[in-house]
Amino acid sequence: SFFRPVQDEAELEALKANIVQNRKYSKTSFHSAQSKMLLYGVNGEDVYRTNTSLSDEEMDKLDMATLLDDIKIILGTLDTITYWGPADEDEVKAILEDSLFVRNFPKKRQPRQTEESFPTTKDDSLVMDFNSPSAFIHVHSNWNEKYCLENNGYVRLLEDYMKDILYKELRESRALSYATTSLFVEPVDLNDNYLFASFAITHFSKVDECMRAIDSIIHDIPVSESVFNKVKDNLLAYARSRRLFGDSLLETYLTKSRIGIFYDSAKDTYEQIQRITLDDLMQFYRQKVQNNPFRYLVVGQVDSMDLSFLKSRGEMRVVTSEEVYGW
Repeated sequence: SFFRPVQDEAELEALKANIVQNRKYSKTSFHSAQSKMLLYGVNGEDVYRTNTSLSDEEMDKLDMATLLDDIKIILGTLDTITYWGPADEDEVKAILEDSLFVRNFPKKRQPRQTEESFPTTKDDSLVMDFNSPSAFIHVHSNWNEKYCLENNGYVRLLEDYMKDILYKELRESRALSYATTSLFVEPVDLNDNYLFASFAITHFSKVDECMRAIDSIIHDIPVSESVFNKVKDNLLAYARSRRLFGDSLLETYLTKSRIGIFYDSAKDTYEQIQRITLDDLMQFYRQKVQNNPFRYLVVGQVDSMDLSFLKSRGEMRVVTSEEVYGW
């Protein structure tokens, strides 16, 4: 098992062969290309290349002794064991007492390494040339603000409000995209920042028009009382019926504790949403998001797309799949 790793060179070689095979498939998958581009463009190129994958050469040289040493290092840095099930504390300790994990468990808890999103300091864009059936467009801004409990209600409302606005404006009104969505990502550590992002998938012939429409919405958000009321009612209804069960209780507690919250803050968010008006929401968006720098990420066939909008708004760089995937 992972907690009691044993040396098996044949198993390692089979694992490496399987990874290589999956990598070949991954580079033909449009979904995989989107995911890799997001990791590369949102987290920062240097951080992503360093922390996410081995190159083909590194993979070929990897041996069992090196792998086991790396596993021991990883296990020795972990500081929390979680368990949800019928066993009591003594039974769980008995299960773990001979494991490599427990032998390497730190005697003194070390501060957890904090995470920080790659900052968007200027308007720029990255484009990956990819033989895909359509174009994937992503735009984001690292909202340069640390976690604040008072933001929760606004963030939840804005995420769903923007989802609805993008759908109505890009799909229903203008037929510019096959799919759209939007999200606000809350900080995962005390040093992390908020992140706003919107997505669209569109035909190559509509890339330029679609990006200009997204940019217009971001910088001059449409105001809709009906959308706001629907989103607010849905969020309140969900909050009233929301329940945490099983290991989701532990996961919620651990996630919140990393940002200094040691209780379920859903009640606070519920009360905030009840108080927020449409004018409050629009003012919050314009103050926090609207005037930020934005980065565009595009995946698709470069020769089939009009990228004049990206070129007009700042630096645009075309990246290869090798750069994005790391291998």
